Amino acid sequence: MRVHVQPFDCRRPPLGTIYGVVLTSAAIVAATWLWLDLPRMVCPLRKLAGLPCPTCGSTRMVEAMLRGDFAVAFTANPLVFLVLASAAIWSIASTLRRVFAWPAPQLVCTRRDLLWIRVVAMLAVLSGWAYVILFEAGSGS
Repeated sequence: MRVHVQPFDCRRPPLGTIYGVVLTSAAIVAATWLWLDLPRMVCPLRKLAGLPCPTCGSTRMVEAMLRGDFAVAFTANPLVFLVLASAAIWSIASTLRRVFAWPAPQLVCTRRDLLWIRVVAMLAVLSGWAYVILFEAGSGS
């Protein structure tokens, strides 16, 4: 795996900025939903099998993030927290790159690199899910 610096190209869509707009919009909707005290979503896997899904705890995480309590947000679901934090950082970097016409780093991966990335991603999801299962069992909720 190597990093290649790609020159700025204004014709490429600013995906990070687009995701940032989507994330910001979702945060506004979530904050409004919680502020209006509308019903919380019910996890279908938990309802059918009694087992939390890999994203269970995300509502508590969002509530804690909106309060500014990032430690509690992280403990509610570390995997989703890290994914959202990474997406936010990518969004900010993409926007700054677009505004200042900075070159973009690009990972050049071999097939073997992509295989390892997939394996690590699957292990991260499974580890996050195991954490949620253990956290839910320990908290009694």
